[in-house]
Amino acid sequence: FHEVIKVSGQLNARPSDEQLVAAKSSGIVMWNNNIVTGSQVRRGQQLFVLASGNFTEGNIQSQYREARANFEKAEADYNRVQPLLDDKIISQKDYLEIKNRYDQAKIQFETLSKNYTQGGQTVQSPMNGFVKQISVRSGEYVDAGQLLAVITKDQSLQLQADVPRRYATQLPLITEAHFRTLHDNKVYSTKELNGKVLSYGKTIGDVASMLPIFFSLTNNGSLIPGDAVEVYLKSRPIENAVVLAEDALIEEQGIFYVYVQVEGESFAKRAVTLGAQDGTFVQILSGLTAGERVVTKGAYLIKLATQSGSVSAHGHEH
Repeated sequence: FHEVIKVSGQLNARPSDEQLVAAKSSGIVMWNNNIVTGSQVRRGQQLFVLASGNFTEGNIQSQYREARANFEKAEADYNRVQPLLDDKIISQKDYLEIKNRYDQAKIQFETLSKNYTQGGQTVQSPMNGFVKQISVRSGEYVDAGQLLAVITKDQSLQLQADVPRRYATQLPLITEAHFRTLHDNKVYSTKELNGKVLSYGKTIGDVASMLPIFFSLTNNGSLIPGDAVEVYLKSRPIENAVVLAEDALIEEQGIFYVYVQVEGESFAKRAVTLGAQDGTFVQILSGLTAGERVVTKGAYLIKLATQSGSVSAHGHEH
């Protein structure tokens, strides 16, 4: 067993597993009707179309038509002067200027025509994953470079726990943790999720006197990025600790009790003093000795039977 630092934390997608989708040109956003927050998407799948409509500035359709016309003219000029260079009718300098205009027009046209459709410019998902965030509404006008959505994977996660600075000296000792999710109240182990410590803070931030510690995790399919969690960081080992499952505890007005098997099928109520807790097990400082048999399932049934008067407060006979 270990000393435990209980703190708050959050599950997030790893930075390398998220990609931002930004507008490559100005226009009106027309979302794919099947795309909503949480939707699974494939790499190259169309997310939306940027249509310029009747805007005079930043009109992608006008830019596309202009770029195509410039490219076609530059291509015609380039093809026309190639035979003239062989016959030395045109100078090398004039030929290079025409070729340079052709190359620039070609690059501009290919850039604009990439993912361009009759209705505007399509924007596709950069990777397989799901839509974490949609930042604009369908029909909204956006500028080039504006954030439209965030696409993320869910195979791996990052757990961030914020540790008070009084525990700064213990951060290097932490190698694993338990954490409890709020949406299902289940306790998970970083060890069971192939977790490892990525890094921990060595300086205090300006906002709060907290030091972050980061774990990488494998998502087992039930964890949700963005979830707030309770984190139990395991620190120094505790030698010869008397440890009990937390499910065995019963609380009455701030005092914790357990039911101990006295003999046969008879049980006695025993007050205990708690030490470190890791979300699954708890250290017992007093009230129990190693080797005693304790009720870990059904303790509340014994308590209810005692309160109803059907059994003695000192024990329970079947």
